[in-house]
Amino acid sequence: MGNSQQTRIRIINAVYGQVAREGVEKVTIARIAAAAGLSEGIIYRHFENKSDLLKQAFLQICREINRRAASVDLTEKDLKESLSLLWNSFLDYLLENPDKLQYYVRFLHSGYCTREIYSFQVKLLSSVADLVEGKPGSFRQMQDELFWVFVLEPTLGLAVHVCEGRIVMCEEVRQEALGVLTRGLILEE
Repeated sequence: MGNSQQTRIRIINAVYGQVAREGVEKVTIARIAAAAGLSEGIIYRHFENKSDLLKQAFLQICREINRRAASVDLTEKDLKESLSLLWNSFLDYLLENPDKLQYYVRFLHSGYCTREIYSFQVKLLSSVADLVEGKPGSFRQMQDELFWVFVLEPTLGLAVHVCEGRIVMCEEVRQEALGVLTRGLILEE
């Protein structure tokens, strides 16, 4: 990985921590630069402005989630098992990265999340459904917006509650949450 790419990653990682602590609207390029141990000029060499930086940080999380889902081995798994593995992969990513989780949620609810960015991330994350295509069983084909509202948004909410200590994560909670979600995704025969 080149020095330029390492610097971009350093900046983006600083954004996650700053937004998790301050919120999207209050974070500044100066604070991000200080957190990354860089000058503001270096940040502007890599990103056009605060909006571009915030957008790229958000899309980086989406790409990481997608890569993680694509790495889940679904060979010889039925539909329910495949959905369970993919959902647990998504939830685990969120729980393992609390600053990214906070960033993700705060960005989604900020003025920086344009319709274009929202649509792109919904489509990117909904492509995970492609991983279960052809599995035995009936998978309910959902519009991307419905997939977001009934699957991804509740998972984000669960992860936030766990990270904030309002819900204690255990196998029983995982199974109950997954059961609620899969009832909406799988057509029972």
